Amino acid sequence: MGWASRPSTHDGRDAHPTFKSGSYLILIPYLVLIMKKVLYWLMGDKAGRTIVGAWNWMWGLPVESGGPVAVAVAEESLRSMQESVQKLAAAVSTQVAAYQRAKTKYEEKVREMQTVERQAITAQRNGNEEAARLAMAKVIQTEQILPQLESQVKQAEQYVNASKDKLNRERMKLEAYKTDMQNMKDMAEINEAL
Repeated sequence: MGWASRPSTHDGRDAHPTFKSGSYLILIPYLVLIMKKVLYWLMGDKAGRTIVGAWNWMWGLPVESGGPVAVAVAEESLRSMQESVQKLAAAVSTQVAAYQRAKTKYEEKVREMQTVERQAITAQRNGNEEAARLAMAKVIQTEQILPQLESQVKQAEQYVNASKDKLNRERMKLEAYKTDMQNMKDMAEINEAL
C-alpha cells in the first residue's frame, strides 16, 4: 500500500467517515435554545418572553401555553383581529351602500323607460307623430343601456354577498378566538394560583 492511497476497509468500515449534512439538523434545537438564552440575557426575561412569544405567534408556532406572556400576545392578537373585522365591516357597509345606489339607479331607468314608452303610445294615439318618434328614440336608447346596467347590478350583488359571507366568517373566527382567549386567561389564573 502506497503512502497516497486510502487505508483499507478490511472490517467493512470506512477509515475516513464523512459527516452527513442531515446530521446538522440535530443541532437546530440547541441553536434555538442558545438564541433564546442570548435574547433573554440582552433584553431581560419579560421582554425576551414577549419577543419569543410574538415570533412564535407570527410563525404559527405554539406560544407558551397558560403563561402571562401568552395571554398578553393573545390579547394583542385579539385587538388586531377586532380592528380588522371593524375595517371589513366598514368596507362591506360602503359596498352595500354603493350596491343600493346602483340598484336604485337601475330601477329608476326601468321606470323612466316604461313612462316614456307610455308617453310614446299616448302621443301615437293622439296623432302626434313627432312626439311619439322622440319618445320611442328615448325608449330605444334606454333599452340599449339597461342590459349593461342590469349585469353591473347583478355583479355588484354577487360582490356584496361574497363580502357579507366573508364578514360573517371573520366574525365567527373572532368569537371563537375570544372564547379561546378567555379559556387561556382562566388557565393562566389557575396556573398562577398553583
